Amino acid sequence: MPSRRQILGVVGTAFASGLAGCTTFQTTSGVVERKKITVGVPRTSGTPVDVSVALLTYEFDQRLVSGEHADILREVVKDGSMSVSNTVHDRLTQQFAYVHYYTNIVPMDGSQPTNGFLPRTAFNTLSIGGTAVVEPTMKPFDSYLRLNKTSPLDQPPREVRVSQYSWEDRIDGIIWR
Repeated sequence: MPSRRQILGVVGTAFASGLAGCTTFQTTSGVVERKKITVGVPRTSGTPVDVSVALLTYEFDQRLVSGEHADILREVVKDGSMSVSNTVHDRLTQQFAYVHYYTNIVPMDGSQPTNGFLPRTAFNTLSIGGTAVVEPTMKPFDSYLRLNKTSPLDQPPREVRVSQYSWEDRIDGIIWR
């Protein structure tokens, strides 16, 4: 009869091997099609509400950058690019339950896009419409990306359409539900 130590050793090895197979995936190379910042808006009761505060998208065929951002993040979106300073990040993390930095990478060969969350520093290095090589990694309940390489947009966009909206109008009523 196997000892307790032998059984735990086999189970531990099998568990670690299973995790190793599920925690990383194949790398994806493609165009940075979307950059988005979401925050968790606290409510008087219940869980925070996930609200987008800034979004940029890139339409490859038209070389168009479009999007919107809250007036509380004027300094984050400029000339069709998005970057978050330490000061702004600190302000957001103090004001909201969480801050997420998200991107979508679309391969040029038409294969499956890869999307997920990034650390702020990696998010800042991505150029909307530029290229990136990412490796998805799974964390509990969410998909995170490890950024391996990034390149800026080859040609400037033909057009940039980014609007600003009132943060107060957008969240009016959310925190009181």
